[in-house]
Formats: sequence, structure tokens, C-alpha cells
Amino acid sequence: MPNTLLLGTDGSTGAQAALDLAIRIAQHLDMQVVLVHVSTLPISLAADMMPVPEEIPSYLENVGTHILKKGKEALDQAGVSCETVLLQGAPASALLNEAKKRNVSMIVIGHRGVSALERIFMGSVADRIVHKATVPVLLAPEPEENTAHLDISRVMVATDGSENAKAAILEASKLAKAFQSKLYTIHIVSPPYALAPIPLDEDYGQLLSEAAKAVLDSASETLNDLGVAHEQVIVEGSPATQIVQEATNREVDILVIGGRGVSLIERFFLGSVADRIAHAAPCPVLVIPHD
Repeated sequence: MPNTLLLGTDGSTGAQAALDLAIRIAQHLDMQVVLVHVSTLPISLAADMMPVPEEIPSYLENVGTHILKKGKEALDQAGVSCETVLLQGAPASALLNEAKKRNVSMIVIGHRGVSALERIFMGSVADRIVHKATVPVLLAPEPEENTAHLDISRVMVATDGSENAKAAILEASKLAKAFQSKLYTIHIVSPPYALAPIPLDEDYGQLLSEAAKAVLDSASETLNDLGVAHEQVIVEGSPATQIVQEATNREVDILVIGGRGVSLIERFFLGSVADRIAHAAPCPVLVIPHD
């Protein structure tokens, strides 16, 4: 099912934010939406700590049907083609399997749940989806953080020169074109934790600055070929902290990041950077999977 967006919903306010964002994405990128709800037994029942009362599965099915109906009404009203799917099981696995089955182009989910306790579990669901998805995952923050970003007039993409980052550049360019957004490319100059040693007699700062400019210039070549105007941003410091800070300062509406880096060791560091950005960003975050 090409050019299709899978939208996961649990009926929470976070899911409403994801729905609002998915509508905007689907409208501008001409995408169909598969709206999915996964009915999940309470933890104690799922763990076989006690028998499952006969009425529980039926109740959960009714709740899921209601959630999907409300979501479809909003999508229909927005003129977005939609199909609903009600599943049972572990949310992350069920959503990932459905995405693979339908060969979707993107997954959109809320990044938080419906209560302080549920946020722990829903947050972990989002994390598992981001780490295991084979397509871009768009994370929608809480509604109070999300409403100002629906116009998507400013997009920022972080790049480290890796193949994963190059894929992020392409996804960011699609958004910038579709929404006629201002696009920022950002690279953070930071200590090369996993890079080959640099001779002690070299000027580290100069080398890193030149390398950063080369990374952004390479991204600019791609964007110029695609006809996408953009602005380069180079900042020194901690990658996650500085990317979030620049996104905040520039009032970015969607932040695009790669989920992994360029080597096995760097994937550990950059993967954790992506996690921290996804949790701390003031706007929706589009995470591009590593091949």
C-alpha cells in the first residue's frame, strides 16, 4: 500500500495530537491513512495472574471501536482517505507488524499516554517502535506542546554526514517542499568520541569546524539539486542539548533526525542522542530508521 501513513491511536490526548498532525501530513503529502487501535489487556490479566473475565475482551473491543470511529470521523471531515483496523496484543509489536504488512511509508504516534503512570508504558511503546521500525516514525508531543506546530512553516534536519543522515535530508526536503517551509540544516561540533584519533599537533577546533562545514555543504549539494532553499546552522556543544535548543530558539515545527550513526560504536552514541532529542524536543520529531 504505497504512500500510506499508519496512525496509532489509544484515545488519549497524545493520540489526538498525533491525529491532528497526521491529518496535516496526509493532506500535504497526498497520503492515505490506516488508523489502528490495539486493544491490550491490563498488565495483571495479560500476565496470567488471574483469569480473564468474559466481559473484558468484549468491553475492550467496544472501546477500541469507539476510538476508531471518532478518529475516522475527524479524518473524513478533513477529506483524508482512511481505513480503520482494530487489533489485539502488545501495542508496539502489533503496530509494527501492521505497518510491515501494509508496506506503509510512515508511522505517526503520540509520544505520551493518558496518565502519569501510563506515560511510562506509552513512552516505552513509542521508543520500541522508533528503534524497530523500518520506515520513518513521526512522534507527536503532548497537545499543549503540539498545537503551535500544525502549520509546519519551519523544518530542521540534523546531519552528521552518515547515510542515515542523508536519508533524513531527503525526508526533510519532502516536507519543506510540501509545506513550502523554511528549512534549516544543523550540525553540532562536538568531541569525536568514536572517530579515529587525531594527531596531537593538529588544531582540533579548526579540524572539527572544517569537517562540520563539509558535512553541511554536502547536504546543501543534495538540497540545491532538489531545488530546496535552506539555511546552514553550526553549533558547538552536546548534540542532543544543542539540537533541542536550536529547534526551540528557531521555533521549528518539525525536527528530522536519523536514528543511528555511521559505525557500530557511533550508533550507540548517536542512537542515544536521537532518543534524548525525541523526548526533549519542543515539537514533533521525525525519526529516520537505519538501514
